[in-house]
Amino acid sequence: MEIIEKLLKEVPEGNIPMTTTNSPSETITIYNGQFILKEKDLQRLCEGSITFNWLPTFQTRVHFKILEGKSLINEQMNNEQRDVLIDSSLLGKLILLNSINSDSGTTYMGILTGEITWGDRKIQVDKIIFEIPNLKEFIGEGIKTGTNVRKGRITLENDKYIITLDKIFDFNTQYRKLESYGGYIFLYSGMLTKKKGSLNFDEAKTTLECLHWFLSFVNGSRTSAMFIKGVANEQLIWQNYNSRHVDQFKTVWSWSPKFRIDGLKDLWSNFLLINKDPDDFDCLTTSIHWYIEANKGSGYAEGSIMMIQNALELLFNWQVVEKNKIIKGSDSRNITASNKIRLLLFLIKQTHEIPDGLEFLKQIADGKDGPEIIVEIRNAIVHGNEDKRKKLKDISGEALYQSMQLGLLYIELTLLYIMNYKGEYTNRCVTHASVIQTEKF
Repeated sequence: MEIIEKLLKEVPEGNIPMTTTNSPSETITIYNGQFILKEKDLQRLCEGSITFNWLPTFQTRVHFKILEGKSLINEQMNNEQRDVLIDSSLLGKLILLNSINSDSGTTYMGILTGEITWGDRKIQVDKIIFEIPNLKEFIGEGIKTGTNVRKGRITLENDKYIITLDKIFDFNTQYRKLESYGGYIFLYSGMLTKKKGSLNFDEAKTTLECLHWFLSFVNGSRTSAMFIKGVANEQLIWQNYNSRHVDQFKTVWSWSPKFRIDGLKDLWSNFLLINKDPDDFDCLTTSIHWYIEANKGSGYAEGSIMMIQNALELLFNWQVVEKNKIIKGSDSRNITASNKIRLLLFLIKQTHEIPDGLEFLKQIADGKDGPEIIVEIRNAIVHGNEDKRKKLKDISGEALYQSMQLGLLYIELTLLYIMNYKGEYTNRCVTHASVIQTEKF
């Protein structure tokens, strides 16, 4: 028993969620009670509820009645913004959408816009607490909840910050709900701390913006820190309800292995180094954008193949032409699209041959390599003349899908090379029956 207690003491406590979801896409109540609606010099005392709603789009909605002050019933419902204040603190800007008359009075509904923050975000804090929806499962470092120990922590850090991401206690139950119903549900609780000193709102916002792009690339679909809370001396100082876009749940491929997280810490640190150059970071995040849209099948396989070409063209110009200067000036514009991909693969030390696992693609390739067949299929999709339409019609759905997978693999390997990744990755193009091959990068 003493040995068990000693081992438990060495395991860190898991992050405790400050906002929870029990079913997919459930409405989250932010506030119930009285607040002030202010418009220039006019103030109205109101009472109602403020809720966060996932669907049809992310919205912070306000349903309320006016207790004291002039009615809004005769005022035009337009985009005019009114301040919503709780305890004299500005929460956000309200845009009225509609009103409903009943025997009990008039109820108004609107949405909050702008920076939606409750509390004084100018106050520096010790730590930032947040929740993350729809992030895939990782078998991470050990954490405990009471006497329950599980492997559920990812630690990301650089020279300034430490981020811990902990799976919620009932992760498997909640994830199965997502698989059944889709939508959104919180699966991880996160904490951001600074190695020296306290955190201010702006630096936290910048770091969590980077985390959005990083986790989206790791996840294969967009996710983000949400319901962000600043805490000082264990007291809640402010809460922020803005969020980057998060994709509704859909089973997608991810290059990151479920059971190996050892390379993620260095990958995160290198990701932040790229952020120091605005142009480089713009190229990186734009590439990730095209990659995610293609990976989740926006526009089906045909649309994904076109977006893959966009990403590969950007990566070629960024890495081959601008960063490494393998080709200079106008010469880069005279290279065929397939040769651009070959040069990109040469730079990252990867083969341009079609993997053996893509048998349907090999069948139609007729001796062509990966870059050439991808470009040929893309051109058949984009240039819709009679010959191209006939060629596209003759390509099987399986071959289209495998072309998409090969293009996505090229993007994954290029981005991992750019971020100097040293860990393992799951190769989407090398499968044997139901066994996925995990390779060292």
